[in-house]
Amino acid sequence: MAAAFARCFMLQSLAALAAVGAERINRCLGQAAETNERGTEERHEDLYSGAGPAGIQLGHFLKNASLDYVTFERQPQAATWFRKFPIHRKLISINRRNTRSTNAEFNLRHDWNSLLDVPIARFTNWTEDYFPSADVLADYLQAAADLQGESILYNHSVQRVRRSHSAASTGQSSLFEVSVQAPSGLLLWKCTVIIAAVGLWKAHVPENWIRGMEHTIGYEELAPWPGAAAFDGLSVLILGNGNGAFETSDAVRNFAADIGILGRREERFAHESNYVGDVRAARLTSLDSLHLKSLDDVFALAPGAGRLLELLPCASAGPGTGEAGNGWPESAFDTELQGFQGWPPVCALPDNSKKEFLLADHDPENPAVQEALARWAEHIHVRFASNFHRRGYDWHRFPAAMAVPCTSRTSRRQMHSANNMAIQNQVDDVKALKQLGKQAKHAVPGIDDVIAGRTQVLTINKSVARRLAKESAEFRSALPALMASTQGLYVEHDRFRKPFDVVIRALGWRMEPEPFQDLSVQLDATGSTRKWMPALSRQSTVTHGFDKKRFGSAGGFIHGFRYTAKTLFRCLMHQFEGRPFWHDSQHHYDWPGPGAEATACEVGQEPAATGTKSIQRLRRSLETTPHWNRLLTRLNEASGPYQMSCGALVDGLVYDRQQLRVTYYQDIPIDLFEAEFRQYPRLYFQFRYGKSSYLQRSDFLRTRLVAHKSSFLHPVLFYLMPNKSAENPSHSSRLHLVEDRWTDWAGREEVLAVHNFLSEVEKSIWQDVKPPKFHEGIDNLNLTCNHFEAAEDEEEDYEK
Repeated sequence: MAAAFARCFMLQSLAALAAVGAERINRCLGQAAETNERGTEERHEDLYSGAGPAGIQLGHFLKNASLDYVTFERQPQAATWFRKFPIHRKLISINRRNTRSTNAEFNLRHDWNSLLDVPIARFTNWTEDYFPSADVLADYLQAAADLQGESILYNHSVQRVRRSHSAASTGQSSLFEVSVQAPSGLLLWKCTVIIAAVGLWKAHVPENWIRGMEHTIGYEELAPWPGAAAFDGLSVLILGNGNGAFETSDAVRNFAADIGILGRREERFAHESNYVGDVRAARLTSLDSLHLKSLDDVFALAPGAGRLLELLPCASAGPGTGEAGNGWPESAFDTELQGFQGWPPVCALPDNSKKEFLLADHDPENPAVQEALARWAEHIHVRFASNFHRRGYDWHRFPAAMAVPCTSRTSRRQMHSANNMAIQNQVDDVKALKQLGKQAKHAVPGIDDVIAGRTQVLTINKSVARRLAKESAEFRSALPALMASTQGLYVEHDRFRKPFDVVIRALGWRMEPEPFQDLSVQLDATGSTRKWMPALSRQSTVTHGFDKKRFGSAGGFIHGFRYTAKTLFRCLMHQFEGRPFWHDSQHHYDWPGPGAEATACEVGQEPAATGTKSIQRLRRSLETTPHWNRLLTRLNEASGPYQMSCGALVDGLVYDRQQLRVTYYQDIPIDLFEAEFRQYPRLYFQFRYGKSSYLQRSDFLRTRLVAHKSSFLHPVLFYLMPNKSAENPSHSSRLHLVEDRWTDWAGREEVLAVHNFLSEVEKSIWQDVKPPKFHEGIDNLNLTCNHFEAAEDEEEDYEK
């Protein structure tokens, strides 16, 4: 059982970390020995850090189980993050108050904010808003936390977690020392189980991307929100293309002059990926404005391109001169730069080489160039344009670093098949240049010089430019006009050649690893956990990268990690409290076999007395066979597998021919189910999306003849022979139930399909033969449900 539970701890997505020891009851010694040696001692069964939604949820599971525990929360109240963020206060978690059903379990499929097993009114009773206010959620979570009383210690901040020296000498590998800063002083706790519901709360500033981030304003620095009027007439660039970036663009829209949204990788939309953390349709005003040509931009940089740009402070050329060097005629300047609340405007300078920036086109008659050469002659050099610029026009090599515009899903996937992402219109430029041939010298004058490297440009040493941008008002004022002259020289820079009044970072959040440094915690590029010491596990958004990448499920939201919190709780109850495996979610049924009539028939042959047209007879058979009835009931109401789709959580049946028993397991991770019961015949269902995204068409819902081509979320039933895996279609069966708008799988189609599937599977188990074939040979199923292209993983942000 230990190996299975190691898998269980590895995959859970709860907002935390779990350190698991070998002792059963005396897990937390509670030696609250203060540094002033006051000698205070307390005993608690569990210790964990963080009173956010995951910590509150897990606390209620422990409280309902009458276990002793204590929670450390560094803030003076619970759910403090939601008191501040999102800064524009509207959540993207669905609050559907009414459905056609009165079934409480079914309604949790559409209630994304309620916690489980908490004796207060569900969140749907707290507000009428479909997208609720973060203030209401914070109030709800505080009310839930208040029920735990003194088990939550506020103003207690975990400073350090490390292995205990005494544990090392006695061989107790799971004994930890936890230093906690309390109002009374520094406390030291010694425990063998730690659950740290710390979440992702530190602003993510990526390395090896655009330099000069110190000249940007973080999303977190805009709280409290200064009001949209603070952006009146400003040019705004937002770094990041997740929900926070699009949320911010909508917030400034009524006043901003123009808005750009720049991501490190292409933007991902929830209506395409079916992943709840991708950009939601309610926040796509910028995309609408882009396609309707109204001064918004939504674009991305391919891997490597961001490292060729640096942000520096700049300014207008002077009162009444605007940005200078832009517009036609020359007197038609852009509006004057303002900056933002004391922050100067920002210009983006591209690299010409490792040591020099590209500053301007070398046009001796350009007044801006003349003035720059006169003022800073000793620092400015005349060079030939480097390969950094020419490669955008080099058709002998696929463009390696280019901006990626918002394009169709199909074309984006085609671009991902190349080694690097590339901008579609840039590829079109290359094709057009080849087609033009000799005509290029007339249609694209000067292109030969660019390709041959004969174009002369002005460059400046990077360290000198940084110093001048900091110390010289004249240099800052000169930058906009110099940058304006670079159009066409450096394709990747064209969208940056104009300055911005303000650049806002909205690049997501990271875990704060400092308290766990002594435990060899490593973070990946997303700021999530990648490597832990032995006996450590994790929870919530900290480890959401696992179910996000593999399953595309909802583990980063309350409606996902409330179930994975329950999974961790069940693991802990079995590991430390001696409870039976999946103690509260397993059901045993007698299984005398499929019956004499069924066993007289060969597998795959329709029993003579069973009429396929008698739907009511088949329905009664399903209703009166207890484990079949439970499966159909759960398939139509279960919220855990529905939210944690594609196998993150499943419901499964395990058959035991020797004991003539079948056991039903609810809300169990697929890896744990397989590791624990691989030696048995077994059946499980999960919810999956299809491969097509054409859900808007009137005919997108299928008939059962092509159920395996369903696009919408639908159940898939898997049967596996003993010691066989789903990857082996010759020893497994799969049945897709046809997609349904109301997610109602209790009608004629389902009765026919499920009854036949269960009957045939159980006959094959009883006769110890291979099952018949259903959809497994034709559905081309990707078992991992990875909604994210592999090429995107190279430089992915946790932008939610």
